[in-house]
Amino acid sequence: MSQFIKSADVIFLAISDEAILDFYNLNLKNKTEAFCVHLSGAVYSPDITGVHPLGSFAQDVESQQVPLFIDSKKAYLALKGILPDLKLIPPELKSKYHLMACLFGNLVQALSLKLKNDELGKYVEVSDFKKIYEQSLENMLSDVGVLERLTGPVVRGDLKTIELHKKSIKNDKDLLEFYESFVNMYDNQIKRLK
Repeated sequence: MSQFIKSADVIFLAISDEAILDFYNLNLKNKTEAFCVHLSGAVYSPDITGVHPLGSFAQDVESQQVPLFIDSKKAYLALKGILPDLKLIPPELKSKYHLMACLFGNLVQALSLKLKNDELGKYVEVSDFKKIYEQSLENMLSDVGVLERLTGPVVRGDLKTIELHKKSIKNDKDLLEFYESFVNMYDNQIKRLK
């Protein structure tokens, strides 16, 4: 490996986030002049440029054109002319960016798993929510103002319905805590917009 490291111009580290810095420090730091790149969405190091494709990495997903986020301003300025979907993410926001990517990509998956494992799943299929999810995505990407896109009892201030929701899941501690946290976050965001 040392011969490869010495002769390489660019080295991509496509390994688990938790292994990146240890691997770099043990095998590459002060041992190569190569431009080192890692593919983590959360890890930042001033010694290694991070490039993260914002897309799903599920095994069955086809390759698609996705935005690339990079955490080095110098590398961004050098590459933005040839990579049109390249976007700069400030290092101090990188972990938060990755958190949002994980939430956007997995929240619906977690809810569908919850439904499948719940008694409600005997009567309502995940596919029944397809249209509302598609409409929600269209609304999110539309030019319509945020307040006009919001729906549901929180935006209407319908406390009775919120209480009915909470009562229906009172025996499901995880879902109840999630829902209460969601309602609080949603309500706080709405107040900021008004």
